[in-house]
Amino acid sequence: MALRFDASVQEFVRTLAPAPRQAIREALRMIEEDPYHDRLDWKLLRVDGETRFLRARVLRHYRIIYTPAAKATYIHRVQHRKEGYGWLERMDPDVRE
Repeated sequence: MALRFDASVQEFVRTLAPAPRQAIREALRMIEEDPYHDRLDWKLLRVDGETRFLRARVLRHYRIIYTPAAKATYIHRVQHRKEGYGWLERMDPDVRE
C-alpha cells in the first residue's frame, strides 16, 4: 500500500537527529506494509464515519498520526509527544484516497 504525506511530515523528519529519523523511517515502512503491523505500537485515536485516525508510537518521544484507506495510507503528522493531540479535534476528517 502506498503512503501519502502531509507537506509538514518530510520537513519535520529532516530536522531530527539520525537515530529518531531512522526509527521513524522504519515505522513508516511497517505502516506501508501493514497499517496494523504487530510490531507497531498503534492506537486508535478517532473515528469519523469510515475514516480512522491512528497513532503509532516511535521510540519514547515521537508519534506518527495516520489514516489507512483503500488505496493509500495518509500520514497526517509526525510529532514529538509534547505537542499533544489538540489539533486532531480541529482536523477535517475528509481524507483523499
